[in-house]
Amino acid sequence: MNSSWSSVVTSAKARPGRRRLLRLSGRASVQVAELVTIVLIASGCSPTSAPARSDVPITTPTATATAQGTNAASAPAGPIGPSPSVPLAPLLSGTILYARIDDKATVGELYVVGNAGVPLRKDLAGATCCAALSADGRQILVPANTSDNRITTAVVNADWSGYVVLSLADPSLNLGPGAWSPDGKRLVFEGWDDKYPARNGLYTARSSDGSDRRRLTKSPGGLHDLPVAWSSDGQRILFVRSANTSNRGTLYVVGADGRNLRSLSPVGTSVSSDFWSGPPASWAPDGHTVVFASFTTPTGAGGATNLSVADVATGALKVIADSTRWSTTAAWAPSGQSIVFDLDPGTGQHVIETIRPDGTGLATVPGIAPGSCCAIWSPDSKRLLYATGGDSRILSVADADGSAAAPLTSSAAEWGWYGWR
Repeated sequence: MNSSWSSVVTSAKARPGRRRLLRLSGRASVQVAELVTIVLIASGCSPTSAPARSDVPITTPTATATAQGTNAASAPAGPIGPSPSVPLAPLLSGTILYARIDDKATVGELYVVGNAGVPLRKDLAGATCCAALSADGRQILVPANTSDNRITTAVVNADWSGYVVLSLADPSLNLGPGAWSPDGKRLVFEGWDDKYPARNGLYTARSSDGSDRRRLTKSPGGLHDLPVAWSSDGQRILFVRSANTSNRGTLYVVGADGRNLRSLSPVGTSVSSDFWSGPPASWAPDGHTVVFASFTTPTGAGGATNLSVADVATGALKVIADSTRWSTTAAWAPSGQSIVFDLDPGTGQHVIETIRPDGTGLATVPGIAPGSCCAIWSPDSKRLLYATGGDSRILSVADADGSAAAPLTSSAAEWGWYGWR
């Protein structure tokens, strides 16, 4: 177990990045598939009434097949342990999604905690990384396997109904789950082709059935384009371009029509491309500005980082905070008034910081334990969700001022890929 987030980043987790595991699973799903426990907590619910394990309802999605793929969620259900959630004060708004990761497992166990507080289990065969909530919190992206063991994407409602594997009528292309458009009508994918790497890049398609597929970018030299997020106005897409063997990359923005590609991270710097604890960048609510944490070297060696704000139309960049050691993620509050990020103040343990977009008001969030990282905001900007620990960690929720901190998970594990909508 890593004792600090610095050591996690320094070692690059000693494993392939988030997307590379997904790519590898398409070729050898039994050997490297991930066990992911996905938990949804609907607004206002409290999982205090969760029954003992023998009473937990267990269900499996109805099998759905297309000409090109099969429903990857058809693995048989089995017994489960206690809910990974612990009693939590009612959420102020939105839906929380998070995942438990096990690189050696072959079945992903999915859990939903709804208003009744009763965990429901779903099983997914193969890798289930990169789950993502829609902007309204009502739908989820998960990966699925085609009949010839490539990766495609499935869409399912937050109550686990309506599971649909998106058609992939292509002999060699993979389309891993990426991000939702603000209106939920389109998706952006990481596309890659093991036979023809020149096809690597971002692709979009309709979220209803995967039709109207369009290619947005061409990733050179076999690199991979990893979707981060769609802008709130639906006009642009933020992504990281990275090598298959690296956990570092370059931050880009491109128009939703594939035009106006622009690099945002300066030459000679890098951003994290391993999103298991969250992406390195975030949109401002206005959809015109981005905040991101970047290493001051191409490989992240030395750990020195900058927190920067960039105008996506002009590329104008302003460094609003710097650190001699390790800032890994950054998230803009939906209110637009604050940015949350993590840094190592030189103690070897990260702290959670907030700062105004103009670079003023830098402050450590009190009440959150040292060794915490990678915070995100609630939809109303009043609470934070964050991780404490190394590879094995606890997820917690606290008010934005650090008060009322409470654990979301009852035990330490590789919790990751969390979101709040």
